[in-house]
Amino acid sequence: MDSLENWRSVELPSAVRKVVTMLSVEERQFLYALGRDYWTGEGAIVDAGCFLGGSTLSLAMGAMANTREIDTASAIHSYDLFVADAHQAGSYLKKFGTFTAGDSVRSIFDRQTLSVRALLNVHEGDLREFPWPSDDPIEVLFIDVSKTWALNDFIVREFFPALVPERSIVVQQDYVHPTCPWLAVTMEYLADYFELIDYVPYNSMIYRTTRAIPTDLVAADVVSALPDDQKRALLDRAIERAAARLAPADLVELEAARTLMILSIEGPGAAEADLARIRTIYAASPRLARAVQWVEVRLPVSDPS
Repeated sequence: MDSLENWRSVELPSAVRKVVTMLSVEERQFLYALGRDYWTGEGAIVDAGCFLGGSTLSLAMGAMANTREIDTASAIHSYDLFVADAHQAGSYLKKFGTFTAGDSVRSIFDRQTLSVRALLNVHEGDLREFPWPSDDPIEVLFIDVSKTWALNDFIVREFFPALVPERSIVVQQDYVHPTCPWLAVTMEYLADYFELIDYVPYNSMIYRTTRAIPTDLVAADVVSALPDDQKRALLDRAIERAAARLAPADLVELEAARTLMILSIEGPGAAEADLARIRTIYAASPRLARAVQWVEVRLPVSDPS
């Protein structure tokens, strides 16, 4: 991974630094380095969950600065619904005018990625409507669209078998986010096929593919269909593994993902008990309040009577 060792010192182009995006500067640095320093053209770049184009621009401008002889035309496959939700309308989209939940943001994506349009193959709509061609290898897989068990199953089934052994990089952008426990479960379930190589603040866990993933191993809805006790065990193992990479300030959100899984399996009483544990262990973490909030809003409201 020599070509990625120095990604933290990458100087971003002004356009990538200024792009309106939900990604941190560090995440943009890593994606830019992937396109510039790592990508060989052996496989496609998949930009799954591009929103307003922050990840797209980072990857594409990196690819444009790549000194290898690569045909970059339509090499980046970008996927998104391009539909605003209430949170985005009240924050990231304000710079572009007045938006409400349900409005299309495709025009903003097009505006922010105009300079790299020749590199893009844009897929607008539900990701599950776009199966991946089985014979096309994927060298870089950026995942920021895996917001449900069903979407996660689709990604694992469609994209993972196309990863190139000893080469492909997978970026799990929401790995430590409390609402996406399936990501940690997935990467532990497939731990024999990946090597954890880095963590990019504040959410992204980075993996290198070590072995070809058999199609029959990930057929159907393999991850969501795992027994609850196996999901719990895999998530526990993921937290133990992540503890070697993450500061406690970041690990607290992955712990909160386990609390939400406990809520779905054992109910609110068990979840509240686990939440009390987290508050004690991570009392000093600046991300504690945020992590706890993701759980609290999903707990049933107590009857004051």
